[in-house]
Amino acid sequence: MSQPLLQVENLTIAFPAANGEPVTVLDDVSFRIDEGEVLGIVGESGCGKSLTAAAVMRLLPASAQVRSGRILWRGQDLLEMSTAQVRAIRGREIAMVFQEPMTSLNPVFTVGDQIREAVMLHEGLGRRAATRRAVEMLDVVGIPSAAKRVNEYPHQLSGGMRQRVMIAIALSCKPALIVADEPTTALDVTIQAQILDLLGELQQQMGMAIMLITHDLGVIAEFAHRVNVMYAGRVVERAATDTLFESPGHPYTRGLLDSIPQLEGAIQRLRAIPGTVPQPAEWPEGCKFRGRCVSEADICRSAPPVEQIGPGHAILCHQPWEAAR
Repeated sequence: MSQPLLQVENLTIAFPAANGEPVTVLDDVSFRIDEGEVLGIVGESGCGKSLTAAAVMRLLPASAQVRSGRILWRGQDLLEMSTAQVRAIRGREIAMVFQEPMTSLNPVFTVGDQIREAVMLHEGLGRRAATRRAVEMLDVVGIPSAAKRVNEYPHQLSGGMRQRVMIAIALSCKPALIVADEPTTALDVTIQAQILDLLGELQQQMGMAIMLITHDLGVIAEFAHRVNVMYAGRVVERAATDTLFESPGHPYTRGLLDSIPQLEGAIQRLRAIPGTVPQPAEWPEGCKFRGRCVSEADICRSAPPVEQIGPGHAILCHQPWEAAR
């Protein structure tokens, strides 16, 4: 097997609590992304998806404590690199589409300024050449009258157009990996579809890999090649997308799928997962899904093993064969 583009190995991150004791918020997370692949990371709010993205981008808060693990970019550990080395990679080789474009874009600079900044920094272009690149990128992401829009401010654009600007900034240096953190949040359904279609087209044209973070399984089904399901700071299931939807192995994954409305067949009441994701300081001993799981047993009080239940299909569960049925 060839070397992955990105490989995260046994990453564990903690934050200090009010009493000063560290509280683990990301627990032994591992995954890989290959060249040109779309990896979906899905789970409820509070499961650690965005924190994983921040760790990959080396954008963790100063209070974060990396207790163990490695983040290998083309075989080199990002966690061991200096700030200058990471800055040379961030934006040029790995770029990010943030969750909220209105808060991620600087309101006092034009969208052109914010695209120019990346290419002038990483590619050494002069202002005139950088402006041409900015107009080109706005045109690539489907913003009409790009030569005019390049001089406008974020508040002058609609939500969908601001998200397209975020994608333009991320693509401006032609990175090998895009980290897309909830790229369709707060957009209406029509604009969501347009943004996803745009990402899909650009991914195929440019051959870039995408790490797609979302809570929307419909987005995952349409877009991702493989899926990692996260719960309470851990990856509880990983599989190819088709496999995950056809034969989910973890009770949490099954609960997520059961909560999706069905358009065909008889009208049925949606089945919800009871309770909410616990705070990291309140994670139960053993399986973290214990207490919400319909298949809970006494053995769940001990830490579950990683079980392979099929080719490329692994779950973190004590009862894999029962869970897989």
